[in-house]
Amino acid sequence: MKNAFFELFEEVNKILYKFHEELNIIQKKKLLKLQIEFLEAAAYNHNAEAQFELALKFAETGYLVPNPFYSKKEYEKWLKIAVDNGNSAAMPNLANVYLWNEDKKKRRIIDGLILLEVARQQNVGYSSHNYTNILKHLKNKKSDLRNNLLIELVKLPDKGKKFLKKYPDYAEALNVAD
Repeated sequence: MKNAFFELFEEVNKILYKFHEELNIIQKKKLLKLQIEFLEAAAYNHNAEAQFELALKFAETGYLVPNPFYSKKEYEKWLKIAVDNGNSAAMPNLANVYLWNEDKKKRRIIDGLILLEVARQQNVGYSSHNYTNILKHLKNKKSDLRNNLLIELVKLPDKGKKFLKKYPDYAEALNVAD
């Protein structure tokens, strides 16, 4: 549900889009900051769409390259909040964060695969394409993703049997089906 703050964000977005070529860097930065402030106000009022849009404002790309507001921590934080509040569009993004985190110790591959599967079932964005690519990675015995998933599965009390039973495509890709 949209609120007044989200509507103000959208108005600023229209200005940025319409006058992108005419605005200088300082003007763009001020408008982007204003967008973030409006999104934060809407996000703190439990607007899941605003939470997702806010996450995207902290992503690497946008109207300004490099993005002066880039923050991996804020990006991940707001994606998680958006997903937790039912924003399905944020699911593939958060799945990618879990699957491909630069810090391998922070990867949450099982959680990422589950999120990706839910997004795929809901036909969200590019999740079906990502799902196909993930299966290819899991089939490749030299893939970091495959090896890290196997490590995560072994750490589970049931050695990942419930997970693999619930997600047979993953089990088949790993070639560990019952």
